[in-house]
Amino acid sequence: MKISLNLSGPPSVAVDGARVEFATKKAEAIFYYTALKGQVSKQSLELMFWPELDEAHANKNLRNSIYYITRIFGAGVFKKSRGVLEFSGSVEFVENIDPLRGRFMEGFYLKDCPDFNSFVDEYNNSRDMQLYNSAKANFLRALSVGELDDMETLNRYGALSRMDPYDEEVVFALMEHCFGEGRLDEVVKLYRDFERKMLRDLMLEPLKDIQNLYRAALLRKKAERGAAAPFFFGRLTELKRLSRSHRDFLSGSQYTDLIISGGIGSGKTYLLSHYMRNSGIKGTKVLELVCYEAERKIEYRVLSLLIGKMLKALKVDTKDLPESYRQILVYFFPFMFGKGAHDGQSDVKDGKLPFFELEELLSELFARLTARAKFVIVIDDIRYCDRMSFDFIQRVALCKYHGRALFFISCHDSWLKEYLKTFDKNTLRNIDILELKNFRRDEVEAIASRRLKDPAPETVDALYKESGGNPLYLFEIINSLKDNKPVNNYKFIYLLENRLKTLSSYEQMALYISSAFFSDIMPEAVADIIGVDSIRILELYESLVQNGFLKEEIRDGHLTLMFAHEQFRLYIYQSQPLIKRKTIHMKIAEYLASCAREAECERDYIDSIIYHYHSAGQMVKYLSCKLRKALNIVSVDHDFPEFLSGVTQDFIAKLEEEFCLVSVPLDLKYEFTLLKASFAVKTCNYDEGLKLIRFILESDTDKRRLLKARKQLIYYGIQTRDHAMIRENAIAALRILKERPDDVEKADILKSYALAELNCRHCKNAGRILLRSLAMLDGMPLSETVLYIRACIFNYLAYEHKYAGEYERCIPFYMKSIEICTSANITNGLPLFYMNLGQALMKIGRQEEAKKYFLKFEVLRERIYSALSTTIVKAYLALIYCIERNYRLSAKYLAEGFECSRVIKNSYEYAYLYKICALLKKTALKDCEAAGILNAVLPESYGYYYERASENFKKIGLERELAELDRM
Repeated sequence: MKISLNLSGPPSVAVDGARVEFATKKAEAIFYYTALKGQVSKQSLELMFWPELDEAHANKNLRNSIYYITRIFGAGVFKKSRGVLEFSGSVEFVENIDPLRGRFMEGFYLKDCPDFNSFVDEYNNSRDMQLYNSAKANFLRALSVGELDDMETLNRYGALSRMDPYDEEVVFALMEHCFGEGRLDEVVKLYRDFERKMLRDLMLEPLKDIQNLYRAALLRKKAERGAAAPFFFGRLTELKRLSRSHRDFLSGSQYTDLIISGGIGSGKTYLLSHYMRNSGIKGTKVLELVCYEAERKIEYRVLSLLIGKMLKALKVDTKDLPESYRQILVYFFPFMFGKGAHDGQSDVKDGKLPFFELEELLSELFARLTARAKFVIVIDDIRYCDRMSFDFIQRVALCKYHGRALFFISCHDSWLKEYLKTFDKNTLRNIDILELKNFRRDEVEAIASRRLKDPAPETVDALYKESGGNPLYLFEIINSLKDNKPVNNYKFIYLLENRLKTLSSYEQMALYISSAFFSDIMPEAVADIIGVDSIRILELYESLVQNGFLKEEIRDGHLTLMFAHEQFRLYIYQSQPLIKRKTIHMKIAEYLASCAREAECERDYIDSIIYHYHSAGQMVKYLSCKLRKALNIVSVDHDFPEFLSGVTQDFIAKLEEEFCLVSVPLDLKYEFTLLKASFAVKTCNYDEGLKLIRFILESDTDKRRLLKARKQLIYYGIQTRDHAMIRENAIAALRILKERPDDVEKADILKSYALAELNCRHCKNAGRILLRSLAMLDGMPLSETVLYIRACIFNYLAYEHKYAGEYERCIPFYMKSIEICTSANITNGLPLFYMNLGQALMKIGRQEEAKKYFLKFEVLRERIYSALSTTIVKAYLALIYCIERNYRLSAKYLAEGFECSRVIKNSYEYAYLYKICALLKKTALKDCEAAGILNAVLPESYGYYYERASENFKKIGLERELAELDRM
């Protein structure tokens, strides 16, 4: 029997060309899985497809699924073998692979079958590249010989793009094909889509060949189009949006007011002015208002101008207004009137009037005027509007009189978010945001083609690169080129240098230093370098913002300073001599380092310090800072390996490459060796770690590093329960501390020595040492290290009671350790404390509480790496789920526990793992359902696990733990 498997895209099966339909999706999945695997055990299929069911129900469902398959293909489709599912020799599979139809088994997903879904994902990952290369070669060949029609070409291109969206060879081939057939619009669209993807995802431009082909398409389109009508460069979409709102307002249809948002030079003012001059829409009265920063503190300034313009547009004399309106205008807007405005008596005394009465009268006046004509009100830069006018426009004009006036309001993008917060939800429904972004590359090219005579491709490239698409900078450069000014005057010379000349020497210094920051500017650092106080530096920055060099943005409630345009920063930065730039970076790095020392929190500054030292060319200091960062990640001074991951390994590997390229002092090499040693020990690469530590002990003379090397050996002893190793190195460390006293370090070493004493059952002596260690920390500043050591001491104080079997008395100590860590957000040691508390609770029969803390350990372990305690927690969870008769979860955790046990050599964890294995094996002997699942993880006899548990409990002196097994 020949069966066709179509597994690219949505999967299907055909026999003799006829598609087969399966009775259930799981039966179909079992068919695919068995066909691809060749031979699978029926038990593994039950676990894969029905993990939530007990063995009897899972077995029944599997038999039904096999029956559904045999009903389609015949009883002889499978070999008759007990416990295994395998297709018979008469079945021949033909696998049809066409990656252009989609990924392997695309869209085929089984709910509650994570193992099967993982199999599909892994299969995909292993074959993707091979299939893609094959499909790509077929596509390029078919394209070159003209085998494909337009629809098939696009479909295949789309499929390849989904597999690899950044393959320039495929894009170029299709663009070339379309260009040859004269489909220029498709060439342009292909390029723009691809360029947007490359810039957004990879921050790269397409290949030059692709760019040149795109330009050629644009030039041919231009030649075919002939002379085009004049147009407003680059903002056609925005102009249409303004026009639509205007026409809807005029016709009485539903319309929206518009807020035009953009940064400096984005063309907000020019767009509005151009539209108002050229809209050609009659029937409305257009009023244009400009808000000036200098008038921001003049109350009602903008509102008085607005009402004055409305009166003028309607040709209404103030004398013709009712007396109540006239009095308000006279006293609150006196500059609207000439001499003699105060003729007659007024009921308004000294301009005093309750605000609500004033607002009500102004609202009535606004309603009276807007009832006589339709007004389009344009307000340029609302951020400089005075407070009282702003409040009236926002709460009254836009809200109450929507439908009587259309508002076009421009707003700087850095202020937009704060501005929108002032509106209620109902008003916001009638407002749209028109965001002016910088021009795209193709728009720059179109503008250059109209403003310059046949610009060369490299000229267009330079225009886009230097202006960043910003309209102000772009037209400044284009105007320079039109005036035949030299190219070296091209990079904002006219825009920047003229403005620079107006700055004071201190303002220039602040600007030059600020250009060295790769992210937000730090005014306090700049103030320190140029020697001015905090008030003076803010005055300098206010001037730089007003002159358009810098901009202010509010992020997370904090005001930040940055350059208005990255090209500004680059030009100012690169115009300085290299030696000056390096000096600035050096001073910034030194300032940040001093801040870190004062705050005693280097990690908040370390990345910036590293950047500035590197930019200053201070490679030794740069590597020293990177090394300190790595030492913090590895937690060289902590017992437990909490923060280690593959990322840490990559960081250390790259750091080693940099060390090889630079001549560094011997001290720094020893520091790096210590880092690698600590990382090796904490990731259980004990041979490598011990070798590196021995090298330090034999070669180095620095007492601080020798102390840290001894501590790594103590941590090795803790992980492997080597009491002699802990004792020997704790004593050696204490000898070093006699020469360089440090009470915190001494307390840390003493608590480790006490642990060795506890493990040897010298509990009284251990208790005295721990209390002495705790007393040494009294009065110390509560740093993270001090709190961590205190938490460890309370944890170890519980061990005397643990080894005596007094688990109830352990619990307060463990709770205290956990409380110290969680209240100070300390992760080091926390998994061990959760494990110890869970174990104590299990011992006194509080199983549900124990489970809670074991699962907390599991959640924490998803965020951090910790080899220590993982085996024992997995084993206890296996025991708990077995007691709950959830044998599948029990088997899962037990298998994971065995996997973890291979990483760490710890007889304590081995002892409890094998004890729990023995307990589960006994359960399996009494319960057939448990046996069917647990025996797959526990293939050995009960006696084997008992013996392993017994030998490990004897090693750690806890033979009494075997009594629980003997009682069963």
